[in-house]
Amino acid sequence: MDEKEKRKAERFDLRFMITDDKKKRLGKMKDLSKEGLSFISKRDFEENEIFYVNIVLPSDNFDEYKKRKPLRVKFQVIHKHIDGENKIYGGKFLEITKKEQKEIQKAIDFMFFKSNLNKEKTKKKKVA
Repeated sequence: MDEKEKRKAERFDLRFMITDDKKKRLGKMKDLSKEGLSFISKRDFEENEIFYVNIVLPSDNFDEYKKRKPLRVKFQVIHKHIDGENKIYGGKFLEITKKEQKEIQKAIDFMFFKSNLNKEKTKKKKVA
């Protein structure tokens, strides 16, 4: 783990949309852990700003994914980084339940498994 890294929870790179309670797009999720997330946005948020994010967690079944209810979690911006037109925000979840953390971990495990499976298939194709 990087010495500057302060987060304890494993995180995974996921590119999913996140919205606020008015269904307005906040941005694209950059990475996700049980304790928080980072996202890329053109909107301005302040450090320590608190709001709710709605996250639709991934699924291996697209029909199930479309029916999924978003996970609504209170979020606090901890840091902000500007990269050209994009602003990259990182923060932590507030008042998250163990059940919600389990749902997030299940999604991370699924994406990690799927990512490794795709890498193995690519590796086998190169060898063949």
